Amino acid sequence: MQQPGEWNPAQTEDFLDATTFEQLLEMDDDEEREFSKGIVWNYFEQVKGSFAPIEEGMLVHPWQLDTLTLSFSQKRDFQALSSLGHFLKGSSAAVGLIKLKGSYEKIQNHGNKLDETGNHSISEDVALAKIADVVVVTKQDFRDAEIWLKCFYGEDPSKDNAIGS
Repeated sequence: MQQPGEWNPAQTEDFLDATTFEQLLEMDDDEEREFSKGIVWNYFEQVKGSFAPIEEGMLVHPWQLDTLTLSFSQKRDFQALSSLGHFLKGSSAAVGLIKLKGSYEKIQNHGNKLDETGNHSISEDVALAKIADVVVVTKQDFRDAEIWLKCFYGEDPSKDNAIGS
């Protein structure tokens, strides 16, 4: 069981960049880690606030993500999807959450109607399907990271960690 403030980088290397997170922790002036905790909590709010705009950019309601049932009249905002992906990619990198950074980079690329690498064009329908797939995985990866970070900071991980399913 993880104790507050304790961390073994080898156990988090699949989702957390140790160097970046350690640099963030070095900015704390106290043992309460108020500075880094504030940055992490702001990150939580940014991410939690992003899923609805991403889904709105796709014009897909959460219960439609599996089928991507879109009518002809619906406008898809690919620029907004790419911009949100870019913004959250940077926020994830600043906290050291490399797995989420990668997911948001995919959303950014797909919002630009490019493949995961950003090197090849893809159709709008393929881009939307790929974004929908990435969103499902990203929500779970976010929940996992949020739980770990809340435990690290000595907070109850069950409080306010629900985001749209």
